[in-house]
Amino acid sequence: MLHEDSPPIQSPTSATPTPQHPTMTTNRTTNRSKRNRSDYDEEYYNLLHRIADDVHTLTNGSKGVQFVQCCEILQELVETGQIDSETHVKSFDLLAKGTNPMIFVNIPPSQRVPWLTRKLNGS
Repeated sequence: MLHEDSPPIQSPTSATPTPQHPTMTTNRTTNRSKRNRSDYDEEYYNLLHRIADDVHTLTNGSKGVQFVQCCEILQELVETGQIDSETHVKSFDLLAKGTNPMIFVNIPPSQRVPWLTRKLNGS
């Protein structure tokens, strides 16, 4: 029972905030924070996705450069008589896989033919 001179009771979901019930302002702030957090999450996701794409592009570019170097080295080995044409052709498949191009390019030149021979023979 209410007295006529008592203030009206505020609804818990009041449309306008009052000093006694500042929840509406708090909810707006909370919603704004969630929205900002969501925007930041999306921005971070997009940024990480672009970085991953760039790393993938660089990695593939690096593999391509290494494969080109491998082909040049193989051609030199054929021209100098260190490997025959059959080994030359088989080496393309070997050097197109995994870390083989990186290894082949970076091992000392004197070890390349033995390394190729061992890898091609399955050892």
